[in-house]
Amino acid sequence: MAETKDNPPPITEPTKRAGHEIEKGWPHLKAAWRAVLAVAVLAFLLGFGLAWQLVVASKNATIETLTTASKEKDSKIELLQKDNEKLQRQNVELKTVLTEFTAPLKNRTLILASQLKGFVQQRHPGESLMECREQYESRFPLRNERMVQQLDDVGQHSDTLTKTLHDMQFYDPSAFLANVMILSKEFERLANNLKE
Repeated sequence: MAETKDNPPPITEPTKRAGHEIEKGWPHLKAAWRAVLAVAVLAFLLGFGLAWQLVVASKNATIETLTTASKEKDSKIELLQKDNEKLQRQNVELKTVLTEFTAPLKNRTLILASQLKGFVQQRHPGESLMECREQYESRFPLRNERMVQQLDDVGQHSDTLTKTLHDMQFYDPSAFLANVMILSKEFERLANNLKE
């Protein structure tokens, strides 16, 4: 059955129906080409504007979300870097302390004995005993006590050290430097009893 201009094809055949409508309206479209062009441009601009509003708005929201997430990530990275630097400093400090502690007891004891001997040798005749005692108190008492404890822990007990340290707590100016020399010699003797 052939379609005429007045008898359009059924709607179930959309391509034939569209061709029929264009053929039927072609003379009008040809006569008003400016209007058709204006409608086409207007339709394009409206479509573009609608797409711009929908797509760009969602893209801007996505960009803002990503920017916020990036700033949060950067601040977290910076915080973690600061924590890492702090932990590295603590690690270095702990290694230093551990090295000092694990240095052989013999070496540390000999160093202390040498420092005590050097302290006595650096004294000059005109120096007041009070000044000498203050210098000693600022450097040695805690170290002496710790060293005596550590030596005792490894089986190197000395009654001489214990008695001398006890005697030094009671201020006896005449025996002060002699007692420091006794400490030096006794530490050296005990250190020499230790293995490397």
